[in-house]
Amino acid sequence: TMLCILSSFIITPCSVLSRTPHTLLCFSFFFFLMIRRPPRSTLSSSSAASDVYKRQLRNLACLLLFARLLGVAASPADPLLEALRGMQFRNSGTTSRHDRFRWQMIQPSTGGFLYLEPQNVTTLHTQWGYWGALSNQTNSGRFYKFLVSANRSSEGYEGTSPASGIRSAVPLGGLSCGSVELRGDGSFSEWTIMNQSPAGAAKIAEHPDALFALRVCGVGGCSTKILQTHPHGAAAEGTVEPVDALAYSGSYPVSRLEPLDAGFELAAPGLTTALFGYSSIAAGNMTASARPAAAFTLTASNQAATASNVTLVLNMPLQIESDQERIGTALGLPSAALNSSVCAHRCQQTADCLTWNFYRASAQCQLQSDGPLNRYSLGTDAGVRGAWVVDQDGRCITLTRPGQMPFSGQVSLCGSSPDGTQLFPHNDLPAALDALGHGNLLPSVTPGQQAAVLVRALLAPGESKTVTVTLGWRFPYLDWFNYDCSAAAPGQKPWPCQNNSGVAGNHYASIYPTAREAAWAGANGVREADLLQTLSSIDAVHSVFMDSSLPEWLQDHLVNSVSHTRDSYWFASCEHCTKSRDPRVAQLLWRQYEAFDCPDLDSIHNDGERHLLYLTLWPDTERSKLAAWAGNQLPNGSDAGMLPEQIHNSDPDYPEGRRMGDGSSAFVLEILELYRWNNDTVSLQLYYPTVKRIAEWQMSMAANLSLPTHLETTYDILGFPKYQLSAYVSMFHIATMAAAQQLALAMNDPAFAAKCAAAEAAARTSFDVLQWNQTKAAYDGASNGCVAGVGCEQGVGVFACLLYTSD
Repeated sequence: TMLCILSSFIITPCSVLSRTPHTLLCFSFFFFLMIRRPPRSTLSSSSAASDVYKRQLRNLACLLLFARLLGVAASPADPLLEALRGMQFRNSGTTSRHDRFRWQMIQPSTGGFLYLEPQNVTTLHTQWGYWGALSNQTNSGRFYKFLVSANRSSEGYEGTSPASGIRSAVPLGGLSCGSVELRGDGSFSEWTIMNQSPAGAAKIAEHPDALFALRVCGVGGCSTKILQTHPHGAAAEGTVEPVDALAYSGSYPVSRLEPLDAGFELAAPGLTTALFGYSSIAAGNMTASARPAAAFTLTASNQAATASNVTLVLNMPLQIESDQERIGTALGLPSAALNSSVCAHRCQQTADCLTWNFYRASAQCQLQSDGPLNRYSLGTDAGVRGAWVVDQDGRCITLTRPGQMPFSGQVSLCGSSPDGTQLFPHNDLPAALDALGHGNLLPSVTPGQQAAVLVRALLAPGESKTVTVTLGWRFPYLDWFNYDCSAAAPGQKPWPCQNNSGVAGNHYASIYPTAREAAWAGANGVREADLLQTLSSIDAVHSVFMDSSLPEWLQDHLVNSVSHTRDSYWFASCEHCTKSRDPRVAQLLWRQYEAFDCPDLDSIHNDGERHLLYLTLWPDTERSKLAAWAGNQLPNGSDAGMLPEQIHNSDPDYPEGRRMGDGSSAFVLEILELYRWNNDTVSLQLYYPTVKRIAEWQMSMAANLSLPTHLETTYDILGFPKYQLSAYVSMFHIATMAAAQQLALAMNDPAFAAKCAAAEAAARTSFDVLQWNQTKAAYDGASNGCVAGVGCEQGVGVFACLLYTSD
């Protein structure tokens, strides 16, 4: 189905155009769809890691032969292990502990700020890219820190992209649930599970002490390593060393890390391990996809002739927010504290304390009586009242934060192991890692500001097993510009919160009453059958792309483009949102902000670029938004019939005034796609009057040149409205007329179908006459001085390359 959809979307606009010059547009329109791809990194590997990996392969081959000669038989495979081994990946990159990285200041080529987002953001209730960049401003332009490899050169950016998984990785978390990334160096990054968004609090770039550690024991002794190549924070102060290298691969919603380490190889020759992180996705089932959780499963296979064992530990320090600050109402004067853990414990022991800040330079702890949102502040640690406590049945450990604030709720960690699981609340990560390194029990303090889960597997010769730790969360009080709005960073104007009340709540909280249940855990612990069902649903989505004739780079792109779901909301309630008259989605309030760097809520033109995955995986998400767009259609005036964009980000579904050349078109095309691909006659009948008025408006805008003039587009930084024509808008107009014609025929409206067909034919002819540039052998990106039937005096840029040239 997805292949048919992809082919249809690429080919249909081209089939509308019959002449030779239009063959270029097949590439051009597809290029438009792909332009806002997720950040990618070139593949690279260090020589040190490569040598370790080669040695492992050589030794494993010898051990397999030796085991076969000795008659060592492989044990029946763990079904979870088999499911994970079946996951397909189309990218990879290896990061070594010897690799070096640095932050380089990069200025966007446009001199603007759009579509780049800093690692750390300082502000609340605004686009993270713009305001976050101001704190890093250099000279007169806006600059952005971009992570580059410093292995080969200390100057320049060229040729220094780090390995895959370093700048970004697969976001783990369910549909509209928040997420976290397990990066290629083993770190956790981009935390948004506690309702962080550009409409609320700043994301937490890192919890440095959130990490995995692995202990491997075999015929050669034991080796314990942190499964990070570049640990920092408290982990870097302990006695346990980082792993030599990690090989990363990602296919949404799955990340895989393969440890490559000489110590592991010496301790247990023939033992191979891989750590998988994954979350829920189920085609056609929004509820099953909206699980606020991530599972982490270690696969271990012992192909040696002697026994071995593995112990995996996940440490979670969510109560300590590094380089964050919460500016609230002080409880007395600050007092001295040894570290942030002491400050957190002090808040927990003080009845009136709700939040705290620890200033590392002065070692001062400030307790606070209220609950402000967090923002980035280098050198400060912050936190919220709460503590980790082992559940009564001893199967999970849960963090509970009191109140009804965006960061109030629960997080649960649960373990599943065939040979032993242990749960430890604690306050001292170096001590916990040291105990693991010596094979001792981890220290336990109840209640604790950190939590550790230990899972163990004993492996006989030829045996394979899995151990799993699940992470579930439940933060029901989602905010959207309606909490803590009076708190603004220096020099910023507070948002008018009184206009934004009533938008709150995560729908997933109605599905999962506790974080433990979200973490696939029941009365008897983690339900492996549910994990297997999750992996089966993931494979069903992957196989559409991976088991195809598409080139591998495109398979990789399509699978990982689904990561865009991290920017979505499934509201529990929304006072200002337009509810659909479609009975299938009458109660569904699903919206999506543009990006981490832009909180514009579902402007239609942006949907033209990202809607394919939603139409195919969860078509109800698009049906929910259609009602808002149609409800804003202008009833009269010169632009009667136009659908205004919706970028008034503090008021959902509120129309704005720009005259967009692609927004209304996107609506018509989505109605056609729903009808063709889902046989959706309900949407067709409900919105056909809207489609007709859109088509009539576009025809009126094309009255002089048979193509619409002076319209804005998604790519507003290019300034299209100052030109009479832009090829981008012209192409959309031709596609809209063709789509409206097909919808009119489906609605048995032949008169209007004929009117649209005539407009389409006139537009095709005008497009060739006015915008085809024979010298360039391409269509001009934008044109001025145009005379109908004659040509244009000025042509600027090239359609397919316009985003890369300013000529």
